[in-house]
Amino acid sequence: MNDTAAELLGRVEAQATRWFAERPSPGMAWSLFRDGEVIGSGMLGSAVLGGPAPTERTAFRIASISKSFLSATVLALRDRGELTLDTPVTEILDWIDGFRLPPGGMPPTLRMLLSMSGGLTTDDPWADRLESMTTEEFRAMVNRGVLFGTVPGTAFAYSNLGYALLGQVVETITGQSVPEAIGETLLRPLGLQRTGFDTGVGEPLAVGYAWANGGWQPLPYTGPGAFSAIGGLFSTTADLARWADWLSTPWQPGNEPLDPSPLSAASRRELAQVARPIDPDDEGVQRGYGLGLRIEQTGGGTVISHSGGYPGWSAHLRFHPASGLGLVALANATHSFTHRFCTAALAEILPQGAPVDPWPETTAAQTRLIALLRTPTGFADGLRGNWVSDNLLRDSSGAQRQRDLDAALAILDGSVESDPVNERSSNPSHREWDLPVGRGLLRCRITLNPLGQLQALQTVPIVRGQT
Repeated sequence: MNDTAAELLGRVEAQATRWFAERPSPGMAWSLFRDGEVIGSGMLGSAVLGGPAPTERTAFRIASISKSFLSATVLALRDRGELTLDTPVTEILDWIDGFRLPPGGMPPTLRMLLSMSGGLTTDDPWADRLESMTTEEFRAMVNRGVLFGTVPGTAFAYSNLGYALLGQVVETITGQSVPEAIGETLLRPLGLQRTGFDTGVGEPLAVGYAWANGGWQPLPYTGPGAFSAIGGLFSTTADLARWADWLSTPWQPGNEPLDPSPLSAASRRELAQVARPIDPDDEGVQRGYGLGLRIEQTGGGTVISHSGGYPGWSAHLRFHPASGLGLVALANATHSFTHRFCTAALAEILPQGAPVDPWPETTAAQTRLIALLRTPTGFADGLRGNWVSDNLLRDSSGAQRQRDLDAALAILDGSVESDPVNERSSNPSHREWDLPVGRGLLRCRITLNPLGQLQALQTVPIVRGQT
């Protein structure tokens, strides 16, 4: 990326200024980060009405961003052999007898609940008010009867109740509360000292507000309980930048830390892979839900995110593993739409079409082919050896490929003499490039098989002024 940190920050600041001009909350903290290091922040309004602005260390409630912490804890238990994701939740929570499943439905598995495909219905307004419910109250509520919207495992529906059930699974398996289990598994090993489930994270603390009676009204902090698993964490922009880096490092070859990690690289990648598709948004962006994270396929590649909304709080974390760039925003009011700011701001600064590094075998095949293209009988005589897959000459003989190449060069009225331009790869086994020839370009495309051998080859003449 050619943009300097100052240029990136300037563009994000402009978006933040436009967003905050509508005063959707008393205050907001945002941080732009790259590879886990904050490269700049913006602190708008006040963390406590009438008080100073927030800082990178000011703790806000992060609501449903907490789900990624719970999911990572569940996978850590799976990796230690203490549970399996395809176990029905009722086998672990054997006290459940209130599921009112649809005809043909079986109780949801842990994997279904993690991926929001457990058959439960969307429940944000209801569940957001239940954090402090005791375990006894939770069990009684479930056994009064839980309705299902679809057969478990067949459709996406964002369910907080599903994550509250997963919290009960963690407590049953570990013998610890959700705050204790997440703290021991993730927060302390990763050094997230300003992240926790209550005000014990320490000052500075923001206060959450709701607009009522013509002004901002403070809301009380809710304490840990049976629904803390769905969104009970406090955190800061600096800690969430480190959390995003830990999640995305396994997607960046060569960047995996050597020190022991609470969760393997493979399991962290599993968290951020689509487990349940979601219908494309209004702009046609392909979306899906992983395990506690949302995944989008944008013009700049894969973007991983999650929003959070609680009475008095709004949050959004968004990052782009290929570039290491990410943005987090925390606000102290209900329905502050921080996701709109983060989505627009990160899209503005991301490179469109993140580059893909080809295999060394792919670039070696490209080099060999360019040499053959410059030889009068290169295709007829040179497409042989261990670097060429058996299928290539069965699909079209070397002699036929030479005739096709000669015809293409005749159309362009020239020969191959120049170096390649417009080189690109859509995946490591693919390479495409253009060679300036006479009246236009000779477009070349190759793909390699899983053994690193040339399996497909195309040469297409592109006459200047034609498409």
